Amino acid sequence: MDIVSFDFDMRLMEEFLACGHERNAADPCFILPLRPLLEQQLHPDYPCYNGPGNTHRHFLLRNGKEAVGRVTAFVNRELHNADGEP
Repeated sequence: MDIVSFDFDMRLMEEFLACGHERNAADPCFILPLRPLLEQQLHPDYPCYNGPGNTHRHFLLRNGKEAVGRVTAFVNRELHNADGEP
């Protein structure tokens, strides 16, 4: 298995989005998010990416050439806990 890490690579983003839909489409208890909404939220122009100190990485887990898992990690410097700490 291999892990692929990326930020705004549109070719990999297509694989990332397809992986989530393919893996969950057959589950009758899973509600698939609207693809256009996900595409909007993962586009470089989405407001959360433009905040100072904000960053992210997408990760795809591949078994050979097949994407079998995905996750995204975000850092949002504007989020604070109840004590006001980042």
